[in-house]
Amino acid sequence: MEDKIIIKNLVLPARVGLYAEENSNEQKVVVDLEISIDLRKAGMKDSIYETVNFTTVRKEITALFAKKKFRLIEAAAEQIASQTLAHKHVRKVRVMIKKERFKEKPLIGIEITRERHD
Repeated sequence: MEDKIIIKNLVLPARVGLYAEENSNEQKVVVDLEISIDLRKAGMKDSIYETVNFTTVRKEITALFAKKKFRLIEAAAEQIASQTLAHKHVRKVRVMIKKERFKEKPLIGIEITRERHD
């Protein structure tokens, strides 16, 4: 069994793109995150110290897009995965990012999955 913390449809302003017209102006990205973590202790003890505070993770993602420009959403996803895996209880993370301007069909975005190896 795999427990997860899920953040879905986090819409953020971002400067992302290869071309000047893309990264010179803010555009919206939509971030979904699945954090694989054992939630048993947190549930049994009713303790935030046995889990990951999803508000903290959301704020970290928001801050990342606020302070940095990305050429590729793949690079943003890698940084989100890395900073999320830095939380001690996290074992695996799945990051999905879509550019809101491409919300019409076909939907365009990326998805990566990264695991802790320690």
